[in-house]
Amino acid sequence: MARRRHTQPKPTPLLKATHTPGNTESQTPGIVEARMDRLKLKWSTLRTQRFSGASTEWQSWEQFERAVHENDTLSDSEKFLYLRSSLSGKAELAIDGIQVTGANYNTAIELLKERFGRRDVLKQEHLTQLLELPPVRNENEAIGLRRLYDHLQRNIAALAALGAKTDGYGALLSTLANAAIGTSSQLPQGALR
Repeated sequence: MARRRHTQPKPTPLLKATHTPGNTESQTPGIVEARMDRLKLKWSTLRTQRFSGASTEWQSWEQFERAVHENDTLSDSEKFLYLRSSLSGKAELAIDGIQVTGANYNTAIELLKERFGRRDVLKQEHLTQLLELPPVRNENEAIGLRRLYDHLQRNIAALAALGAKTDGYGALLSTLANAAIGTSSQLPQGALR
């Protein structure tokens, strides 16, 4: 007796819609739903950090820019949907009144850049953050020391990314860090570059 070979049926694709740049509003509801489902699937791989409008979070724009804004496989309408889901707080409110269409995507981007992406304001905010170091209760508190170090590194890296020359900050930062630690222990002069 010959054995019947059991074969698995071929999986059917979840989405049959193909990418067609343009205005999704003029398409039938089924196609729009398929595109939305496809966007949800893509978004799980394109997930970027949410931007609330805080100037110290502006670097998340670079993630969005690489993953979505410069992505030629997405229409402007799709990019706008991704943009909306990447925003919260003041940033979300800034473009809340703009209708989600491909034609309005660049308007929303320019508005966000003008309001939150000004390099001079961003540099000033990171310098202010360096002056407001988190205090460390005692020099043996590992968590507090790590938090202080991370705070310094995060803001120095952000300043460097914004084009500020940070190589001369060592002496000033050592003085500020020693004040935040509040002990007689002194950080070595070259510890913070």
